[in-house]
Amino acid sequence: MDEQKTQQNIIPLLKDIDALAQALQIQDCSPELQLKVINEWSGLLFKRLLLRIPAEYTAQAQKTIAEMHAKGKDSAELIDALAEYIPDFEKSLEEEIARTLNEFSTAKSK
Repeated sequence: MDEQKTQQNIIPLLKDIDALAQALQIQDCSPELQLKVINEWSGLLFKRLLLRIPAEYTAQAQKTIAEMHAKGKDSAELIDALAEYIPDFEKSLEEEIARTLNEFSTAKSK
């Protein structure tokens, strides 16, 4: 998947709470619970993506993330910024989204 396609298909999912709630199969839950689950899910996705940053880029990535966080950027914007530091970002993002969605779906069914 190329970067433009990623922007069109994946990044909007991260910014659209209703689409994300549907993907997580929590659309029938209360808005408060949806927000809580989505925050947990996006936090886990972000952490998984951080683990894909090569050691030589870690310091610069930390600085960028800290600056963005201080400016109040949301999770989707922070994740999008990681593209600069993660090799083959589009593939990594797809894999981690699928993995994280699957993990949450599995946990929900238990």
